[in-house]
Amino acid sequence: MLYPLANGTPDRAWIILSRRDEWCDGRDIDLRYGAERFEWHNIKAAPESIFEQVREWISEGENYTLEYKREFNKDERTVLKTVVAFANGQGGVILLGVEDDMSIHGVEHQFPQGSLDRYKGKITDLIHSSVIPSPNYLISHCTIDSHTVVVLQVFKGGLPPYTLRGKDGTSVVYVRRNATTCAATPIEIREIVLNALPDHPRNQIGR
Repeated sequence: MLYPLANGTPDRAWIILSRRDEWCDGRDIDLRYGAERFEWHNIKAAPESIFEQVREWISEGENYTLEYKREFNKDERTVLKTVVAFANGQGGVILLGVEDDMSIHGVEHQFPQGSLDRYKGKITDLIHSSVIPSPNYLISHCTIDSHTVVVLQVFKGGLPPYTLRGKDGTSVVYVRRNATTCAATPIEIREIVLNALPDHPRNQIGR
């Protein structure tokens, strides 16, 4: 099958096959050499399970596309800001139940009435009610050392700029600067919009 990319050919692509919150398979594809030089040896298998992938993410430490949060209930706004920033950037992953020092605490104690589905449902409801427009994302989970880690994977958005609705009705654009989420400056917002245009020079590479 052919899937045209509105923003041109990226350096890398993640392809994930899932059934609800079950991670069935995944591929990390390196496209840095352009489609005309693409060879099968540039395809490599991602970790065979979400357990292995989360272990790998935890070992990396926080960065431009990776964020740790010990709890969601206490950090709702912070998590939502990062969702917006990832959608405005290259996408990214938020690991819930992981401390900044990479220790695993899990989120099982936060489940309302012991329900993981309700916990993930709350995240979904908040994203859809607070982030404009609604971004593409995937919520999954795994168990590590008897602790439940929830994975919120946000994909690069096709309709930027993405904003977070405030309690006063105003909306704010957020971006990532290294491993930190910040309110975007007017110049950064302009760059986000320009980079999304099909005729922008950056999006002509590989065409």
